Amino acid sequence: MNAKLRIANWKHLSHKLLPDEIKLVFEGRKVVSLWDMIVILADESFRIFDTILAPFAIGGKEWNEQAIEKTRAAIDEIKTFCTRMQLPHASKRLTLFTENILGEADCTRQVVEAEFENLWETIRDELQQRRLAFIAPEKERFILDHKGAFSHACLMSEFSLAFDEIVAAEDCFMVGLNPATVFHLMRVAEFGLRRIAKRLHVKLPKSQRIEYAIWREVLKSIDQKLQAIKGRSAKTEKRRQFYSGLALEITAFQHLWRNPVSHLRQQYGESDAQNAYIHVGNFIQRLAEGVKVAS
Repeated sequence: MNAKLRIANWKHLSHKLLPDEIKLVFEGRKVVSLWDMIVILADESFRIFDTILAPFAIGGKEWNEQAIEKTRAAIDEIKTFCTRMQLPHASKRLTLFTENILGEADCTRQVVEAEFENLWETIRDELQQRRLAFIAPEKERFILDHKGAFSHACLMSEFSLAFDEIVAAEDCFMVGLNPATVFHLMRVAEFGLRRIAKRLHVKLPKSQRIEYAIWREVLKSIDQKLQAIKGRSAKTEKRRQFYSGLALEITAFQHLWRNPVSHLRQQYGESDAQNAYIHVGNFIQRLAEGVKVAS
């Protein structure tokens, strides 16, 4: 099978497999499958090849109005491609070509051919500079299987600031940055610590703000507040037990992960990151689901 026939077959296959509404956009934290990338990029690449070659399919040595219109149409389509693929240098080159060269008296076939050749080199160079990270299927499956623990908290306004940290932890885990995963999870846990302190109306010495206090000071003040809770009713005891249990978990986080990851005392592998994700998720879930009951 010759090269042209192979390309034609692939183009036919890609159009069959690729629904019109599917589009690939490169942006931060957007995950697409390898198959979608192959099909979509192949489809768009072949279309751009055809677009670049279209003006030169017109016979004759003179660069007539028909050829210029074909070139304008090609430029519009290539601009759309460059915008979607975030290729600023190619987009700028197209703009300069349209404004300063196309349609001028000295805009010959040779000039357009040379410009399109340079344009293709610019597109190729910019595409080569785009780096994509591979996510192992088992890593994504782990996150999908366990992220439900964070779901309830993310719907509550008082935990909304933790959402970006949860996503950052998941992103780091999926690309193998295990210490960074633990680090971001400890920031999630700190949101929980602050929430406990505020729910108990904890006051720190010298009117220090909770956001600027170290964990040990906050935990000590939480313990003092719990010890000072009066009453022996079932509701009071339930509230005391609820917050005492959460404070114990935070203390464990402090010694297991927070202090070591903050002070370079320990390295973390994938299983460590998984354990931290599961435990912090369960902690946040318990806090989010029980905070109204224990208020």
